[in-house]
Amino acid sequence: MLLTEEAFNDITPRYFMLRLRGMRNAQIQHYRNEWERTRWLAMFSLMPHSKKRIKPTDLARFPWETAQSIAEAVIKHLQANKETLAKLTPVVSEEGKQISLREFKKLFGQ
Repeated sequence: MLLTEEAFNDITPRYFMLRLRGMRNAQIQHYRNEWERTRWLAMFSLMPHSKKRIKPTDLARFPWETAQSIAEAVIKHLQANKETLAKLTPVVSEEGKQISLREFKKLFGQ
């Protein structure tokens, strides 16, 4: 972290943890950038030898990409089945009574 002993003794634990977290995030980003660069290099190396168009994700998918795609798929599924989920999920008013889907739409304009 490039801290002198004097600077280390002067900082708070919270500041130390924030600085450590920032340094770790920078290392992770550097690591990911190196793998992205390698994948792009492989893609451009293979392009002249392929009749099909090659995308970088065709060669390799990284763990940090699949987490995003899973979240996107879940959101897409929930949006596609919004009506069914609304019927299955009871909506409760402020008084604690269950309200119908029609009443819910009136209240929240959906």
